[in-house]
Amino acid sequence: MKIPNILSLFFLIDFCSCSLSYKSNKQHLDRIIVIVRHGDRAPLMPFTFDRDKMNELWPLGRTRMYRTGQFLRRRYSHQFSGRYISPRDIYIRSSAVPRCLESSQLIAAGLTPPIGNWKWKSDLGELWQPVPIFTIQRWREGLLNPSSTCIYASRLFDRIPNSSIVKNFMLLHQELIQNISCIVHENLHNHRDIRDFVDNLVSSKHHGHRLPKWCTANIYKQLKEIFDISFRFDFTGNIEPELRRLRTGVLMNEIFNGLDMETNPNASRLSIYVTHDSQLFHLQDALGFNINQLSLKFGSMLIFEYSKQEDSVHLYFSNVPGPFDRITVDELKIPLCEQNLTRIPLGYLQSKYKNLFLDLDEWDHQCGNRNLVRQQQDS
Repeated sequence: MKIPNILSLFFLIDFCSCSLSYKSNKQHLDRIIVIVRHGDRAPLMPFTFDRDKMNELWPLGRTRMYRTGQFLRRRYSHQFSGRYISPRDIYIRSSAVPRCLESSQLIAAGLTPPIGNWKWKSDLGELWQPVPIFTIQRWREGLLNPSSTCIYASRLFDRIPNSSIVKNFMLLHQELIQNISCIVHENLHNHRDIRDFVDNLVSSKHHGHRLPKWCTANIYKQLKEIFDISFRFDFTGNIEPELRRLRTGVLMNEIFNGLDMETNPNASRLSIYVTHDSQLFHLQDALGFNINQLSLKFGSMLIFEYSKQEDSVHLYFSNVPGPFDRITVDELKIPLCEQNLTRIPLGYLQSKYKNLFLDLDEWDHQCGNRNLVRQQQDS
């Protein structure tokens, strides 16, 4: 891992006073890392009109993720030999949940369609080619799934509903919650029950389904506010700061090692990680971004671009509402100095965030997972 040198510090000071404009299509990029949420899925708690199984990728979600692959191909193909991104040029890692695995396959299909020597058959082989998708068991997925087994993180997570912040928030909305519970005959005890219930409404509305008559525009607005705020309670470190390291440490370590060509010279030039909105919340919070007003859409992306020549990291964000909307990205200002830079030396970023980095062994140790891992290995 690099230690920021004098040149890097001068580089940082220079950009604190004046951040230059940057166009990725003109700049040579040595490493590109994409963290993306899966595509549009069915609700968690489907109403009677929903025929799809819970949580599964919908047809519109498949379209979105295929288009995401096409977008990445258009944005980055000029960075590769022959202006073609082949399966050998990319690394795709997915959460073990089916909707993420399916999203990964669709991104790969849009990103690297077979051309020339990569065509392997006269029909299907002209449209699609196999691309490896890597994953591990869900309970071990400390990288991409914030519900993976971490004993200590689970204890911290269980404390959140009893915090004064959450209790006061629930009291503020107590009348609305009780009324909704009576109408729908559901026991909505805490903010997580409400979030799972409202997720159904949000997902159904997103896909054009008619909502129940009791769900007026005003009630939907209030429930959506509760839904959004509940993510801040559970998937940031605002209430339990240690969750930042335990739930993003492995991913942060993977990202910044992947960007570092000295530490990890054999890493793929383009790496894609398919995950969940909760993990993206954790990641953006760990990076220092204010996410109070942020609602993550399906297919939202956080993109890290690294140029060795400039020794600079650029960060981009995409959060497109609809599966057929034009995919765009906005460059983010990295919140590391008063001016909030758009580009910063990699070594400086590594030193800034190093207290969050965890490899899998360290993660197991801090989670208190060691005995559990041994039991699984012995079974």
